[in-house]
Amino acid sequence: MNTIHDIYAANQKLLKETDILLASYPRSGNTWMRMLLSDTLLQLQNIQSKTGSNIIPDIYHDSINKWNDYISKNVKFRIIKTHEPLFIKQKLDMESRVFYLFRKPADCLCSYYYYSLKYDKNQKNDKGIDEFCLERLEEWCFHVTTYISYQEKNPESIIFLSYEKLSYNPVKVLNYLVEFLGWENSQSVCQKSVDNQDFNKLHARSKDFFRKGKINSSQEELYPETLLIIQEKAMPIYRNASAFEPIVP
Repeated sequence: MNTIHDIYAANQKLLKETDILLASYPRSGNTWMRMLLSDTLLQLQNIQSKTGSNIIPDIYHDSINKWNDYISKNVKFRIIKTHEPLFIKQKLDMESRVFYLFRKPADCLCSYYYYSLKYDKNQKNDKGIDEFCLERLEEWCFHVTTYISYQEKNPESIIFLSYEKLSYNPVKVLNYLVEFLGWENSQSVCQKSVDNQDFNKLHARSKDFFRKGKINSSQEELYPETLLIIQEKAMPIYRNASAFEPIVP
């Protein structure tokens, strides 16, 4: 049986210059965005879509060549999900195009904590949400910073999108990406995708994975001193990333 490491190593060898990485730190909205984009791409090929539809391969679990099973040969790119920091490009002789999703650090880390408790090993070693978030704070900062550095070197190769902006106006954000990919006049298609992949519908299908999706929920879950440490260390990085976001109402 192939391990995550084996699948990831095999997929790295299959990456192409035309690939687009849908990248994020875990629990930043990557799965929701994959479903929104998948729904839209299926509709634009006149293929039936439904809640939970996903055709965008996970670089850790699926062969990225599975993309070819769902997408017309006329589409000259693949979208591939990854949670890697962007030292990935040092292993590739190419300039990757990236959609980078990021989320307010305290909310992201709290969500990651609850997701981690799905696994028995983490339940046995659970030290509480505050310690979990503080232990992973440096990792979150490093992850986002690698993509900011990439943007400074290759500004035309990366689009930053915050979970917050996606939550406030998913149709506009999705339409922006779809037009970037080369499809125009897709507003009604994007609206249908957002309706199909509504967060409440996804939550009803998988309560363990789609937990709350709320903004600023961490203020109710962390001690004030923990929240202050996260805000002081990570929010300047979050604001820096936000400065690169496209202007979407």
